[in-house]
Amino acid sequence: MRGSSRAALRLKRVIPPVLTVLLILLLLRRIGISELSRALRGICPLNLLCALMIDLPFVMVKSYKWRRMGRVGGIEMGFGEAVGSFLIGVGGALFTPAQLGELARVVVFKGDRKKALILAFLDKVIDLSGLCFLFLLSMLYLHRRAGMILGMGGLIALITFAIWLKRGTGDGGQETGRRNIRFPVSGLLSPSKFSQFAFRNSKLAFPRSFFFLQLLLSLTWFGMLMLQFWVILLDFSKVRFVDVVVGLPVILVGSMLPVSLSGLGIREMVASLVLPRFGIDQAQAAISSSLLFLINSFIPGTVGIALLGKWEVEAQLTEKRKSGIINSEI
Repeated sequence: MRGSSRAALRLKRVIPPVLTVLLILLLLRRIGISELSRALRGICPLNLLCALMIDLPFVMVKSYKWRRMGRVGGIEMGFGEAVGSFLIGVGGALFTPAQLGELARVVVFKGDRKKALILAFLDKVIDLSGLCFLFLLSMLYLHRRAGMILGMGGLIALITFAIWLKRGTGDGGQETGRRNIRFPVSGLLSPSKFSQFAFRNSKLAFPRSFFFLQLLLSLTWFGMLMLQFWVILLDFSKVRFVDVVVGLPVILVGSMLPVSLSGLGIREMVASLVLPRFGIDQAQAAISSSLLFLINSFIPGTVGIALLGKWEVEAQLTEKRKSGIINSEI
């Protein structure tokens, strides 16, 4: 049994990198290396620099949103800690499908990591909710019938979520004079292994308005991401910003599919299918989506990996100092 479980675990680790390579090869075969090279020659360094500068407010908004989640959830962290934690999460997302590695942001907390993991999961759910909302609007514009079907499914999911919140409403806000939301996570999500680890016997209370404000922050950083993509696309054609608003959510949802590492390959494939509708050829679409990943994910993620390495070294030094003090006392 142990041998089979280990083999299955190894297979799960091998499949995403293999699929990533296969998707990239398929993309190269479908578009052509010569076409991609021609698109690369059309890049303007000044536009890339402008897109890179948007990273700073982007990281600030995401970190502020994460800090609000932590403070309301009972985890105190300074803004610098929130920035470092968020960047470490971005670094972790580079090596996982569907960006689940973002949950790695909790490793820097010395206290209740279980609670921090719950909060990171909820923060991710809020971001996905905002993305699904934008994706639904895009589908209504691109394909009305498919958008209406997705809208009905989203409405059912929203009603289900509202019932879940209703079940979780408790008296957690009696001290503050307002009703809070308590999550009955142990009962509803118990089939999941993740929930068995993270949610069992855990109840977190949040003001009702909290999630609305967090969702607004999510939509704000989605707007910044669209602005980055629009600036990159200006290298190739005078695309309208509204075209980016319509096309980018579809590309992002495609990159969230748990197929390849950080959505590599599938992101470019979806972009090459969606963006030609707006006058951008397939090679330009693939290159633009890759540049967005480079600027918005890879560069901040690399900084996060460096911060994680620094944090691990400091943690090891702290442990050695503690063990040295204990040995000297003995």
